[in-house]
Amino acid sequence: ARRWLDQQADAQPGQVALLGWSNGGSTVLRTMAKSAASGRFRAAVAFYPGCESSLGRVKQLAGPTLILTGEADDWTAIAPCRQLTAELGPEYLQLQAYPDTYHDFDNPALLHARHRADVPNGIHPGAGVTIAPNPAAAADAWQRAADWLKTGFARPAEAR
Repeated sequence: ARRWLDQQADAQPGQVALLGWSNGGSTVLRTMAKSAASGRFRAAVAFYPGCESSLGRVKQLAGPTLILTGEADDWTAIAPCRQLTAELGPEYLQLQAYPDTYHDFDNPALLHARHRADVPNGIHPGAGVTIAPNPAAAADAWQRAADWLKTGFARPAEAR
């Protein structure tokens, strides 16, 4: 994706944001860590990422990054994201947690809570996971994501 982006005439280095959900959110965190020195990305938002693989490995991010997740998420646990936020500090990473909120809370196609027995991982391996909508959390998360990106792009590049 980065190679494709580099070939686009209207994509300016340092003027690109990343957004991702779940595994894509985890990819956002890894990409922001790997790109820290390049200045390629300006800001990022990760919805309910898995943060475990970044713990102790990530020292800085390419730009300000926001995690939006549910406290009740039993697929991608919040505890590692809290720990990662503490490790990196608020200049790199901020976390917004929603009480009583599960994975996939912002999915407009998800109309009711579902137990997913087909998901082998999560907080309780083999027990499945819960996905459930939370319209209030979704609305807040979308607004926070938009505000975060506006703020990230309003900051001078050298202030990152």
